[in-house]
Amino acid sequence: MNERRNDLLRTMRARYYSDNVVSDKMTSSHWAEQHTRATVSETNGEFVLSGDGFGYTPLLPLKGRLFSWLTIALYLMKLSGRIAVMKNMRRAMLVAKKMGHPFTYDCFRALCTYTFYIQGNAYSRIAIIGDGWGYLSGLIHEFCPDTSVFLIDLGKTLTFQVATLSKAFPSAPLHLVEDGPARIAEPCWKGFVFCPAEKVWQLKMVEFDLFINIASMQEMAFAIISEYFDFIRSTLKARGLFYCCNRQEKTLPCGEILKIDEYPWKDNDTVRVSEVCPWYTFFLNSYAAARGLTLMGRRVPYVNYFDGPILHRLVEMERVHHP
Repeated sequence: MNERRNDLLRTMRARYYSDNVVSDKMTSSHWAEQHTRATVSETNGEFVLSGDGFGYTPLLPLKGRLFSWLTIALYLMKLSGRIAVMKNMRRAMLVAKKMGHPFTYDCFRALCTYTFYIQGNAYSRIAIIGDGWGYLSGLIHEFCPDTSVFLIDLGKTLTFQVATLSKAFPSAPLHLVEDGPARIAEPCWKGFVFCPAEKVWQLKMVEFDLFINIASMQEMAFAIISEYFDFIRSTLKARGLFYCCNRQEKTLPCGEILKIDEYPWKDNDTVRVSEVCPWYTFFLNSYAAARGLTLMGRRVPYVNYFDGPILHRLVEMERVHHP
C-alpha cells in the first residue's frame, strides 16, 4: 500500500504543485490566496506537507492544544446528546493520532457531525465536498469501514487527504478519479475515492446516499456553489440527504457576498434540520478575535465568537436529471 500511496502523491504533486500550475475555475479567490502557502516535497521517498486554511496543524503548540481542549470541555458541558459524542471520543482521538494530527476542536466538530448525522445509518456511499485534511473521512472509515467515502476537493488540498488517510489506514483501498468517460461506482470502489474538483462530473453515474459540506461552500464563488448543487441533485439517491454547515453570510476576498439562504435551494427540498450549529458557536484562544463574549461592556478574555453565525441544514434534496 505504501507504493500505491507514494504513486498517488507523486501524481498529485506533479499535477497540482508544479511551477506552471494555474488555478482552475473551481478555485475561489479565498483558496487561490490560501494555497499560496501549501507545499509538498519528497525526499528519499518521504513526503513532507505544509498547508494553511484547512485545519492542518500537526505541530500545534501546547498552548493551542490546551485552549482547544478547554473549548471541547465547555461544549461537552452544554451540548445536548453529549453522552453519545463522549462514547465515540476515544476512537476519534485514535484516528487523529494515526493521521499524524492532535485531536483538536476542529476534530471535535467533525465528531459531532458524525455522531448526530452519520452514526446508525446504513450509508453505502458518502461524498464529502471539502474535507480539509481528511479527518471526517477518516472518522467515517474508522466507524463504518464498509462505507465508500468519496472526497471531492481542490487538487492542492486533496493531496493532503491522500497523505493523511493513507497513513492512518494503510490497508484501505485508494482510488483517484482520472480523465475519461464517467464511471459507475464499481464494487471495487471501496475505501477512499479521491476526486479533484475539476473532475467531479466524472462521477455523474454514481449514486450517493449523503453529501456533506462543512465550512467550505462559504469560501466558494456562487457560480461554483451552483455547479455543486447541480451535481448533488443529479447524483443523490431517492430520499438522499445533503448536510450543509456554513456561515450565514460571508464576503470573499474578491468582494462577492455569500448568503446560505441564497444558495440554490428549491421549494420542493425537504428540510429536516435548519438551525445555528450548536457545536460551532464559540472557541477559546489566546488571541482576541473580532467578535467575542462581553460582560458589562468589557471583552471577556479568550472567549471568541466566529465572524458570523454558522448554520447547519440537513436537507432531502429534490432530484434533477442532468444531461
